[in-house]
Amino acid sequence: MEDTLRIYTFYEKQINGEKQYYVSFRDGQGEWQEAEVSAEIFEEMQDLMRKERNYIRSDERHLEYLELSEATQHKRSVHTEINVEEQILSKLRMEELKAAIEALPSIQRRRFLLRYEMDMTYEQIARIEGCTSRAVQHSVEAAKKNIQKKIKRFDN
Repeated sequence: MEDTLRIYTFYEKQINGEKQYYVSFRDGQGEWQEAEVSAEIFEEMQDLMRKERNYIRSDERHLEYLELSEATQHKRSVHTEINVEEQILSKLRMEELKAAIEALPSIQRRRFLLRYEMDMTYEQIARIEGCTSRAVQHSVEAAKKNIQKKIKRFDN
């Protein structure tokens, strides 16, 4: 199912060893168009998209909260403090996750981040990269397996 709210996507390509940044969008006739943008615009738009996603998620949490019973709200409001050891382990796991993502082959890393950081569908990524959605899905699944292997090694 295509994301009907997002009318544009931003992505980067490695061309002749240089990073180039692009925006892809539908024109008035519904055709996908592509335009190169500066690194500054690319970074600002990524930041804006993250903030927008966080606002949407925040709204969803507030709506969910309104629908909860008073007893459930009380139960959720009482939380236990995370001890220092758990905080350190959590931070180490996050660093290991970042390292595992950075260690991925560039195609897997790019597709994985587009899928999970930018919330793009396999079809959207496939259009950007000029391949099939199945190829994108295969890359993302392989990336997840590679990451899981590295994280599993960390937990042992």
